[in-house]
Amino acid sequence: MGLDTVDLIMAVEYAFQITIPNREAERISTVGNLHQYVLGSLLRDRRINLDAVCASAHGFYQVRKVLSQTLGVDRRLIRPSTFLEHLLPRETRRPIWERLSRQSTLDFPALRLPDRLSSFLEVIFIFFANSVVALGLLGLANGIPDWVIGLVVATELLVVAGLLRCVQPFQTEFPANCGTVGALARILVSANPEQLSRDLGWTEAEVWNQVRSIVSDHAGVEEESLTEASSFVYDLGLD
Repeated sequence: MGLDTVDLIMAVEYAFQITIPNREAERISTVGNLHQYVLGSLLRDRRINLDAVCASAHGFYQVRKVLSQTLGVDRRLIRPSTFLEHLLPRETRRPIWERLSRQSTLDFPALRLPDRLSSFLEVIFIFFANSVVALGLLGLANGIPDWVIGLVVATELLVVAGLLRCVQPFQTEFPANCGTVGALARILVSANPEQLSRDLGWTEAEVWNQVRSIVSDHAGVEEESLTEASSFVYDLGLD
């Protein structure tokens, strides 16, 4: 097997949570062979939570597709273990993240503020909240007109809103527990359950569609052009 075929087999193993031994992989020469092998593996191993596997794999391939298209990176170089910081350097992370969010059908999580800046803002907000409470107590004790208290509170709210707007460009940290492409895919699965979840179990048609999607992704061809007889070497040019 060449590197292209090895990469394809690894992608299928990840998507369906199965193992394809080398001796078996060497016999798989067409899309139909691969489809039938996956079906057989899933039938033999009924302990797999197929619903979670499908959603997780689907999330990963959606993330990889939008990353590849947006960054111009070969999709084969983007794996679940790929660190996001290697693909999205801090200097250009925010605008690219916004592009990813716009181009994806999934709801991307927002970038975070650096911990130090976040802690600073938290102190500011606590100060403003305490000042509002103190002002209210002073107003009750000293008869300060309500309109004065209202004016001060409104001013503080405007200041807070201005601060939040000013710090937006500094939101460059990845969401918590989102250091790799695989981790981002899992977060998207949790945030988009209706789009990515499936009923427990697979039908033969679902397995075929998933296999065809993976092969299409790796070979750079349209899914509709793939048939059971499509040869990895002679028709798709995979080594």
